[in-house]
Amino acid sequence: MANIKVGIVGFHRHSKSYISFILDGLVEGIEVGAIYDHDKTKRKTANDLYPDIPVYTNYMKMMKSGRVDIITTYIPS
Repeated sequence: MANIKVGIVGFHRHSKSYISFILDGLVEGIEVGAIYDHDKTKRKTANDLYPDIPVYTNYMKMMKSGRVDIITTYIPS
């Protein structure tokens, strides 16, 4: 069975933890398909930390890319 590809919306310490859990194999059946954040600095950091994961400047393009099956949001309340 293929992994579910999750898109991460909002990049900060909580989303970095979630990404680490997935990459370390602690969450079975899930892979990180893409990351989006509106902040240019956070996008650069995400790209530097995870060069194999596409980082988007537009969340709608990320959702339409075919790289994600679902999204999870990590935005300030």
